[in-house]
Amino acid sequence: MNEKVLVTGVGGPAGRAAAGWFTGRGLVVVGADMRDVESPATAFRRIAPAASPDFAFSLLALVADHPGALLVPTVSEELPIVARLRPEILARGCALAMGARTGVEVAGDKLRTAQALARAGVSAPHTLPPASPRGELVAALGLPLLAKPRVGRGGRGVRVLRTSEEIARLAGSDLVFQEFIPGDEFDVNLFLERGGAVAAAVVLRK
Repeated sequence: MNEKVLVTGVGGPAGRAAAGWFTGRGLVVVGADMRDVESPATAFRRIAPAASPDFAFSLLALVADHPGALLVPTVSEELPIVARLRPEILARGCALAMGARTGVEVAGDKLRTAQALARAGVSAPHTLPPASPRGELVAALGLPLLAKPRVGRGGRGVRVLRTSEEIARLAGSDLVFQEFIPGDEFDVNLFLERGGAVAAAVVLRK
């Protein structure tokens, strides 16, 4: 096989796993990361980090050097930028393993995600925006409750607040507040075909 896949964030857990999966099936994998790393990828390319103004240029250069490849971005901070670059990526002859821009933008915002789930009738923790008065949070959400960055990766920056005093001391203008749901946490990985059919659905215990 000579199919080629471009995997960003190849030094992270998701990138390494993706690179290993694709190489295990005989595909050529070009791994990209902001620093030199070892991975299962066939080749490596260093690109600018997502926070850099050079990220878009370096990503499009990578795509242009590998026409006909499939781009698989795995870094959360990259996803909104890659979504905006979608027309330029496709114009360079590269396929993109990513949903539409509107969905990516909602998924990257914890408040908008909770609101979208509520509108769709999906059971989700009660979530309040950053501007919520601190004194009203306990009445609305109970204790303990969660404070988390509105935009952030996974569980980074998530805090469990158990007292009113902890809430009063909490600083951060970008925090959303959420009722605490005890128990095990699970992550759902869902992959769809172009026509919408489910290709794979895997539930992971975190």
